[in-house]
Amino acid sequence: MKIQQKVKRGISSYIIKGFIFVAILTAILRGPSFYFNAMQRKEVHDHLSQEQTKTELTFLVKEIEDYKIHKGHYPKSLETLKKSLPKDSPIFVYDPSNGSKRYFYYEVVNPEHYYLLGVGPDGQPFTADDIIPEIPANFQNKSGLLIKK
Repeated sequence: MKIQQKVKRGISSYIIKGFIFVAILTAILRGPSFYFNAMQRKEVHDHLSQEQTKTELTFLVKEIEDYKIHKGHYPKSLETLKKSLPKDSPIFVYDPSNGSKRYFYYEVVNPEHYYLLGVGPDGQPFTADDIIPEIPANFQNKSGLLIKK
C-alpha cells in the first residue's frame, strides 16, 4: 500500500511539473507574440488619435475663418474663440495629441495669417510630430492658415 501511494505521489509530481514546464515554455514562446500584438494595437490607436486630431483641427480652421468673417479679425486666442461659440458647440479647442488639457497651438501672426496645429507627443510646436489640419485645395488660398514657420 505504501508503495502504491509513493508511486501515485510520484506520478502526480511529474504531471504537475509537466504542466509547469508547458506553461513556462508557452510563456517564453508566445511572449514576443503578445508584445508584438500590443505594439500593433498601440500603433493603430496612435494613428486613430492623429486622424481624430486632424479632423478637430480642420473643423477649427472653419470656425476661425467664420470668426474673422463676422468680427473682422482673427480671435486673439482659442479661448476667445470658444467663448464666442454656442455652449453646445461640438468644436473642440483642446489638443488631445499630448495627453493633457491644453489648447491646440494657435498664434496670430498678422491680421491675415495664423498658425494652428497639434503639438504631438513632444509638446513642442513646429517639430516632426506636429499634426496639421487637412485643408481642401480650393480653400487653402482663402484661408489665413500658415503651415510652416
